[in-house]
Amino acid sequence: CRVRLLSIEMEGTFGRVYRGSYHEEGATTPRDVLVKTAAEHASQAQ
Repeated sequence: CRVRLLSIEMEGTFGRVYRGSYHEEGATTPRDVLVKTAAEHASQAQ
């Protein structure tokens, strides 16, 4: 798994923002990242 979602930081009408970690191939330590997801009912413009 290259991206691991750890916790929900924010949640709104159009989606969620998660705190996670990204494991780059060959790296010794993971990077902290934020991952934004869109809700199923969100339009392409959102």
